[in-house]
Amino acid sequence: MEPKNKELEKANAELDRFVYSTSHDLRSPLLSILGLINLLENENEKEKGKDYIRMIKKSITKQDEFISEILQYSRNARLEVTVEAFDLKDFVIDVVDDCRLLEGADSVKFIFDIQANRYIKNDKSRLSIILKNLITNSVKYRNMHNDSFVKIQTRIKDNVLCMELSDNGIGIAKSQHDLVFNMFHRATEKSAGSGLGLYIVSEMVKKLKGKIEMESEGGAGTRFSLFIPIKQNDIDSG
Repeated sequence: MEPKNKELEKANAELDRFVYSTSHDLRSPLLSILGLINLLENENEKEKGKDYIRMIKKSITKQDEFISEILQYSRNARLEVTVEAFDLKDFVIDVVDDCRLLEGADSVKFIFDIQANRYIKNDKSRLSIILKNLITNSVKYRNMHNDSFVKIQTRIKDNVLCMELSDNGIGIAKSQHDLVFNMFHRATEKSAGSGLGLYIVSEMVKKLKGKIEMESEGGAGTRFSLFIPIKQNDIDSG
């Protein structure tokens, strides 16, 4: 009974924090939008009006991202793992192509080291969310003074999918390393996100019975290493 009690305590604590934080983070952009609309209604200068519209769009985008993360969190908790076969290289390239639409992604060079002609069976949806969240962080927290890159490497070893994502971004201070996968934790004062992204990544990796490791240093980039177990008969060459 002891493990179940601990799981229940963890779930209740996360739920309390989730309700408190989401109510704040959902209301904050709405209040910003309402304030900007009030300014816009009384603004006669066209250029200032355009600035207000851009700020409204930014607030709406922020709230849309947060709602999307809430849905990811909810679906991961409720839905069982769904396995399907897919080509590993095509999968990674498709995820990166989706991420090229992110603000600032056009200044990031994507580097691939992917095993070609490898078909695996796994939860493609969860793996996609995991990879997208990690790429999104790399783009958001790129170093503006460097030629930014994101490198994605994959290999299959001992029935495990090993995926590594590294960047040369602003990095994460060592004092934050034990906290980065906590719900609503923001690892840097420059963070504009909800603090849910890496928590969702961690929870999804656990759902896939895998593990995730992080190496980072402030100002020196970040590397995430994923290890997702795959049964022998789930691996095939193309």
